[in-house]
Amino acid sequence: AKALRPYVEKFITIAKNNDSLHGRRLLLSRLHNSKLVVDKLLSVLANRYQDRKGGYSRIIKFGTRKGDCAPMAVIELVDRDISAKGEIYSKNKKGSKVVTQS
Repeated sequence: AKALRPYVEKFITIAKNNDSLHGRRLLLSRLHNSKLVVDKLLSVLANRYQDRKGGYSRIIKFGTRKGDCAPMAVIELVDRDISAKGEIYSKNKKGSKVVTQS
């Protein structure tokens, strides 16, 4: 998670500051032409963090893994929308979550 955090911060900063063709192409080149991710960066995340100067993500430590005692952590975005789950989750009859798209 510590290695991933600088990349996430830079991608959001590029999306926030370069809302142009140059910024879109820069993000596409760094994210290997993943158009869905670039569209979300430019539309949703750039608007959400427009007033924030930095520190878009946080690292939450989970302790150690059972098998090899490796330290585990999760990286999450600050000021995220907790109620939004996206289109990939839906509920089946028993109430558990099922992935419908990948």
